[in-house]
Amino acid sequence: MLTIAPRSDVTYLSRQVGQGAEHYLLSGVALIGEPPGEWLGRGAHDLGLHGVIDHAILEDLYHDFVDPRRRDELAAAIARITAPPGTPEWIVAADAARDTVRLGPRPRDYTTGTRAAITRALAAEPDATPARRRQIEAGVRARARTAVKYLDLTWSAPKSWSILHAALQLAGRDNDADQVWEAWLTGIHTGLEYLQDNAGFARAGRHGRTSTGASTGRWIGAHRWTVAAFSQHTSRDEDPQLHVHTAVLNRVHADDGVWRTLDSRAIHRHKQAAGHLCERAAEIALTHALGVEFATRPDRRAREIVGIPESLRARFSSRRRAIAAEVAIYAARFTATYSRDPSAYELTAIAQHITLLRREDKKRVPVPRTELLTRWAEAARRDPGIALTDIPAATLHRVGPTDAEQPNPSAIVARAMSTLDAVREAWTRPELVAELCRQLPDRLATVNIRRLVDDLADRALLGMGLSNADELLLPVTAGGPVVP
Repeated sequence: MLTIAPRSDVTYLSRQVGQGAEHYLLSGVALIGEPPGEWLGRGAHDLGLHGVIDHAILEDLYHDFVDPRRRDELAAAIARITAPPGTPEWIVAADAARDTVRLGPRPRDYTTGTRAAITRALAAEPDATPARRRQIEAGVRARARTAVKYLDLTWSAPKSWSILHAALQLAGRDNDADQVWEAWLTGIHTGLEYLQDNAGFARAGRHGRTSTGASTGRWIGAHRWTVAAFSQHTSRDEDPQLHVHTAVLNRVHADDGVWRTLDSRAIHRHKQAAGHLCERAAEIALTHALGVEFATRPDRRAREIVGIPESLRARFSSRRRAIAAEVAIYAARFTATYSRDPSAYELTAIAQHITLLRREDKKRVPVPRTELLTRWAEAARRDPGIALTDIPAATLHRVGPTDAEQPNPSAIVARAMSTLDAVREAWTRPELVAELCRQLPDRLATVNIRRLVDDLADRALLGMGLSNADELLLPVTAGGPVVP
């Protein structure tokens, strides 16, 4: 599953997501913390960023958009400031020095407006207790406008992946466990490449309505992203949960040669397609490496590893169980209040609200991996039928190269379009790509999932008479494209 969150605080990456990285080089299964971050994306290469992330470079780049190639130049300029450090004169001079080495314009600062809003809110409750005053300030800051410094794209593996990885480590099969991680990272690379190619755009000009009623803005290609990637093994509740945060810098060297901000709406539009491509690419890699078999869950929301029962997946989804229980309580209150059941949209909003309320920072003291594996093995024993130690034999080497299925393009396209037409009045190419991924065979005989799905999407749309590239992004109905 792929989620997207706009963020402004780089310390979320450097001090929370990336915590414990210095311990990860400990050998064997007694790993503590999480692995160090690494640079990804075409833009990172352009900026000379490779390999393990240096947190000082990360904070300069993701907070002030300082060009990492010119950090020494910035340090020298700041060292030449004669005003005492921290004084207003020094701050002005330091900001001016940063402006000369910044990628694009200075990020907008909404601090003054936020402080004014806090002052007004506190003045409205002059008798508030200290605890209430802190609550008021936190509420204002939560609603305050902030400059988006990066987009946190989080790629979470289906729960069965995390269980298999943990089971392999518990069995001492570290090389096989590494293959699980490598397969998931293969999927993420596929998803990121798809997004850079299809959702990499920046906006220029004015996109609002003018006096003539038409927008004068334009979109410019922005396909060379800078990405800081952090791999994580556990959820906030310390359940096994393989996921990777890929922080996409909100500055990109656009095709017109100007550093611009990304158009996040395009990324959201392609989110589902990228997520499905990631999962199918990862599946192909893991099946090739370890002979693992996959099947679509009954709810069609994800595909899981065959041989890992649903009861075990639920056992290691404690946060989801807790949220689901609270959603049921809120939904019952909603029904009692409004004399109707909440809609799907309202249920989603309730779940998101509860998720934010329950969100806590990850544990500040990393737990040794051996301790986590012991906990998980004991938790799995509470469910009759299968133990964590049984998972490798139940999942590995179930299928081989001769079991692979050749895709039937005509049948896949027909099923995908029939499904979309049945549930949507109009649909777009990204939605078609996602549905094509769902309709692919379980045991797919290909290594280039992107090329296959792009070819299938072209076949589907060109078969409807859509030959113009721009038309392929318009909503589509059974009768053809819908022109706004």
